[in-house]
Amino acid sequence: MQDLISLLNNIDSKVHTFSEHFLALKHQNQILNAKIQEQVIIIENNNQKIIKLENENSILKIGGSVNTTGKNSTQAKQAINELVREIDKCIKLLDS
Repeated sequence: MQDLISLLNNIDSKVHTFSEHFLALKHQNQILNAKIQEQVIIIENNNQKIIKLENENSILKIGGSVNTTGKNSTQAKQAINELVREIDKCIKLLDS
């Protein structure tokens, strides 16, 4: 009988330890999920900044090529034509 009580106490102790460990891991998991969400938001913001900077870079390239003459005027015309096509695509998307 004493062995049974000792065995039950041992099981109870292990269940209690397991429960504490489970709760600690659950809390750690919540913290890590929150950090993941923060990083996702940072990545999305950085992607938006990249897109904005790429657009600004494109505009600056076009502006620089428009101000020059000669060889770059062909590049400027091509860039302007590309922008016009992009604008036309946007208008079609807005119309549909």
